[in-house]
Amino acid sequence: QLSNTLASLNYTNSAVQDMFGIHHPHHPQYFASAPIYLKTVPLQTTGKQRPPTKNPVQCLVALFLLGWTLPVQQVEFILGRPTLQLFRRLNLLQQSESDRNVVFAVVSLMPLQVQPTPHDSGPSLCIATDWHPNVLGTTRPFSNEKTTTTTTNQQSRLIEPVMYIGPDSLALVQHGLPEMIQTCTATTTATPRHASKRFVHIDICTGSGIQALVAAKCRMLASGPAESIHVLVVDLNRRALECALWNFCLNGLLNELNHNITVHLVLADICAMDQSCSAMSTSSVQGTEQSGWVDYDNLSSFLDSLTEDPSEELLVNSVTVNPPFVPSPPKPSTEEEDSYGLFSTYKSIAKVQHLLVRQDEKGRRHFSTVDIPQDSSSGEEVWRAVLENVVQPRIAQSGRVAIVSEFFWSSHPLERFETSLSNERFRLLLLTNQYPLGMATYAQRRTFTGDGQEPQEEEYRAWLQFLRHTLGYRSMSPGLLFLESLVHSESNNPKLESSDSNWRNVPIARSTYGSLWTPSNPNAVHDSARLLQEFLDWC
Repeated sequence: QLSNTLASLNYTNSAVQDMFGIHHPHHPQYFASAPIYLKTVPLQTTGKQRPPTKNPVQCLVALFLLGWTLPVQQVEFILGRPTLQLFRRLNLLQQSESDRNVVFAVVSLMPLQVQPTPHDSGPSLCIATDWHPNVLGTTRPFSNEKTTTTTTNQQSRLIEPVMYIGPDSLALVQHGLPEMIQTCTATTTATPRHASKRFVHIDICTGSGIQALVAAKCRMLASGPAESIHVLVVDLNRRALECALWNFCLNGLLNELNHNITVHLVLADICAMDQSCSAMSTSSVQGTEQSGWVDYDNLSSFLDSLTEDPSEELLVNSVTVNPPFVPSPPKPSTEEEDSYGLFSTYKSIAKVQHLLVRQDEKGRRHFSTVDIPQDSSSGEEVWRAVLENVVQPRIAQSGRVAIVSEFFWSSHPLERFETSLSNERFRLLLLTNQYPLGMATYAQRRTFTGDGQEPQEEEYRAWLQFLRHTLGYRSMSPGLLFLESLVHSESNNPKLESSDSNWRNVPIARSTYGSLWTPSNPNAVHDSARLLQEFLDWC
């Protein structure tokens, strides 16, 4: 019902662009696949302003993209009483505690156009996720307490806000993910009755599930009903997994009865493959009916449980990863010393996502967070664990991997992968910015408060010391990493050249539209598509 309502109200990326007069390709935001260029505002700053909205799209944008509060009567008049009641019943809208006459959105609803041009005929999706921290800190719908799952082993799991959609979230959507999924080879499985095809996609650090949704939708468009599609969404945060499942239902992927698609929610730590995990599955045949959480000894045992033959090891056809990637200095010993810029780096470690910020009389920031780890982070733990624990042992022949992250190096960009991958088994393409950042600039950006004040010198020195001397980094760049498993059984395979030519780093030229991760940069999209076709034959 919600999906049909949003469609009837024309809540799409192109409609939002039309609302803001983004009609021409020369407009800097014309090629953005989602309106992440809109800046959210804290709720308390808009309660008195009550900005005018005149039509349904404007009303939805004000509520679900800008984070404004609106009068209940105005929302009912514009959207209609049934829609208002639907939003309330689904807990999408709540009344303000300070003013019962206004409502606010508990979550963000982000319209997404899979194709880079907003008026193309590609799939149109809507992604629900939690707010940016400057809105989330004022809604406070979460507790800082640990929450226990309903699994039999009673693992203590954190329930945290789900990461909002940013440029990194959209980078893979616009740079090669549809082509990677649609042209990927499925695995042929022989059952006692007949031979069939199975396609397995794993999305690690899934968050809202945006990568998994796009992968599932694109695979459904490219495959026939005889192919079974398994989408595994993996995260430490149970709320993220439930949000991803909610988004699969919202976008109708579990209503496609002519496709055999199963979504598996996996509550696991990818960096600890030997630890127990919990999983829950639901399929297009079941609809929204779920199997319930089931415990497994480890992630590998769950993966192998998906095969019909107990002796068969499950192979993965494609993997997407959007890991925590920011290096993090050690946590200060006391709260009063907490000036390492964690507000700007809350994605640095998977557990550092829920931040409430206050300032004292001296302007120092203090943080209330969910279980900040005591140890520092190099920013590489997750993607390195993915390569070593999932890709190396599980990837199928011609299987594909896409990782969006900030990549750091000392002498050359490809050095970080040499200990985790074999260049004789994988073909690798790393796309980075034309102009990498030095650690001095990076440290300055990570300690910048955003309020016009210069970072404290001690913060800057701490970051620079950690990056340069502790980790040995010299340069960094936002980037996209693409891998393909080589087929060694084919002696005439043109991809089996010398191992030195299997790995390649290509800087993407900066243009007037921006750099690699800029959501509305058609030049970067064109360059990445050309390179994926030339080097990996993805087209």
